[in-house]
Amino acid sequence: MIMKQIKQISIWLIALVGLMTVTNAVQADDYSFKYNGLYYKITASGPLPLRHYVKVVPEKAGYPYYSDANKPKGAVVVPEKFTRKVGIGPLSPSHTYIVTEIGEYAFYGCKGLTSVSIPTVQVIGNEAFRECSWMTSVRISGNALRKIGDAAFAGC
Repeated sequence: MIMKQIKQISIWLIALVGLMTVTNAVQADDYSFKYNGLYYKITASGPLPLRHYVKVVPEKAGYPYYSDANKPKGAVVVPEKFTRKVGIGPLSPSHTYIVTEIGEYAFYGCKGLTSVSIPTVQVIGNEAFRECSWMTSVRISGNALRKIGDAAFAGC
């Protein structure tokens, strides 16, 4: 019984150390993780455990904001929320992420982007879709949007 508890504690400690390592490595790129082709940055953690608020951000913190291979293209659907496992192994917890914002420059220069569907975000940042010249459709659902930044859709 005690050996089983020691093993469980050891697994959690290893997972915690791994998570801390990943968090430190991520800060250089200015995004927290990539999920289903989009990059996200955690902006806050919610009152419920394992619940986070995120914004969509570009791959890189400076221009050019994407390497060519990683630019979002085609029809993009930004999820309202999603769940993903954090860590490795069967004991790794699932975290819920709620998308609240399309960050500054999130899709800047993604010329292959043809349409975007955005859930109930509160903010679309400055130049978020600038130079998305092939984009023909933007769908924003819900009524939570309270701010569209400067030049958010310039060059579209």
